[in-house]
Amino acid sequence: MPVRVTTAPAAEPISTADAKLHLRVDASDDDALIDDLIKTARRHVEQRIWRSLIDTTLELTLECLPGGAGEIYLPFGPVDSIATFAYVDTDGSGQTLNVTTQIQKSLYTDPPFLVPAYNTNWPSTRNQVAAATITYVAGYGTAGTDVPQDILAALYLLIGNLYENRENHPLVPVGSVTESTAIDALLRPYAHHDPLLMTSV
Repeated sequence: MPVRVTTAPAAEPISTADAKLHLRVDASDDDALIDDLIKTARRHVEQRIWRSLIDTTLELTLECLPGGAGEIYLPFGPVDSIATFAYVDTDGSGQTLNVTTQIQKSLYTDPPFLVPAYNTNWPSTRNQVAAATITYVAGYGTAGTDVPQDILAALYLLIGNLYENRENHPLVPVGSVTESTAIDALLRPYAHHDPLLMTSV
């Protein structure tokens, strides 16, 4: 049940100027690098706490729908809105559910979830890969000021760590990130442990 990013955030939670102020960098020589580190830090934190920071359009693929009126949990919340709910019926035809009238949404719970409208059940789906697809927008908002301060503080610490340790250390595997206990403590209240995986476009 992977989650795929279909529309990336329009902005990052931390601007280049704010990151440079934190890093005490005045020159513009490293601007492109710092931009990349901001994006890397944001993606790392999102994967770690299983939350989208800035509004992102996600696509959740399911092999089948729950029996009866079971919950469908939406990873990488908080969820702003449900865009589409498509499925393949038992005859192999593509169908959609009206996200306003045929679905009940609990978007302010943690994690958010969907159930079918009152006194109804989920439709039966064909036994195939990607039998149902839900597209939704998740994130704290459209700007960094919408993101909780604790998460922003962790991002600043992680960006500083990445900037100061740009060279591959012989004792550190490629792709790993050395993190302080401060980052762990800042992110712990927001962390989810979700088996679903998110991939980017």
